[in-house]
Amino acid sequence: LERGRDLAGTDFASQEDDPFYDPPEDQLLGAAHIQLEAIRYLLDVNEATPLVDYKGQSQGELLVSLVPMSRTVVLEDLEDLSEMQGQTLDLQVSLQSARGLPQRIVAQSKSLYIAFNFFAQSEPIRSPRVALTSINPKIDYTGLLSEIVTPEFVEFTSSAALVFEVWASVEDPGDWPDPSTAPTPNTSADDTTSNGHENDGGRSRGGGGGGGGRGGGGGDSEEVL
Repeated sequence: LERGRDLAGTDFASQEDDPFYDPPEDQLLGAAHIQLEAIRYLLDVNEATPLVDYKGQSQGELLVSLVPMSRTVVLEDLEDLSEMQGQTLDLQVSLQSARGLPQRIVAQSKSLYIAFNFFAQSEPIRSPRVALTSINPKIDYTGLLSEIVTPEFVEFTSSAALVFEVWASVEDPGDWPDPSTAPTPNTSADDTTSNGHENDGGRSRGGGGGGGGRGGGGGDSEEVL
């Protein structure tokens, strides 16, 4: 019905055919900030980070793991990222789950995804949409970001933060049609850990999000993209 008129049998019988229909937009629940100073010193980060909306109010938590890796050097032999000038640092980003999301958002939405930017990338990276059926949804997303170490990148890790935006959507769970929105596939993870980065109790920071050894990040079940 529109203004008391039944649209059945007309050209506008479905929402898709109605030129005045405005589909619901994705809703930003809040953002979680992870300072990168630990990466400057080649430390793992495992944190349950507050999810804060634009009003400064808590909307739950996001469990995040960041693990620095290298295919060319043994990171345990280094103290500082600046010792890797000209070499490639791989950063494994694992988004394990969210906790304590607002029940009203869960009731209104079908899926949830995470968006974030990294260093000089012009387009945001987005995780696949996962089912949003509870206030504690599993995300189980892992991606590998690679960056050549420069003085600018070292400065970036010294002072910047990764900002993870958590979005609720009325779209069904699933992957994005454009693969460029996802991080580089982690096809070389085995090569990386074989260079001395297996989980042997290496240095780590944080405690809310799970395991700590370098090269051992990730959620309950890794979904590598």
